[in-house]
Amino acid sequence: MEWITKLLNASRDFERDPCPGPKLGGYLRDAGFLNVEERKFRLPIGPWPRDKHLKTVGSWNLVQIEDGLEGFTLRLFTQLLGWKNEEVQVLLANVRKDLRNPKIHIYFGLYVFPNPFVTLSAQGSLDADEGVQSCSMGAEA
Repeated sequence: MEWITKLLNASRDFERDPCPGPKLGGYLRDAGFLNVEERKFRLPIGPWPRDKHLKTVGSWNLVQIEDGLEGFTLRLFTQLLGWKNEEVQVLLANVRKDLRNPKIHIYFGLYVFPNPFVTLSAQGSLDADEGVQSCSMGAEA
């Protein structure tokens, strides 16, 4: 819990939104897109779910989180928060241990916009754009 709280706060201090997912639909509507349909899915981190499909998704998600863990932590913790590299490595070892603990159920929100967006062109006609996907980084309780 210490890691995600510090990571999210440091990202905000660095003027980067670590959880843009909930805001994307609004950004699209504000930009003039119509037909914005938004869906949120909870993606597990780790093989803890009972459902076979979610267990597989969670296992792959754990791999990608562990692969990027050091990369998206080091700069914020060492340059912004002033931690030593060795301190970050000890923290990350504990984070990896928690991520692999089947008693801790961790997930994050994935925001999907499945429909083509419709915009009004300068000529007043409707144009369609492809839907997009975004991942909201962060922990949810």
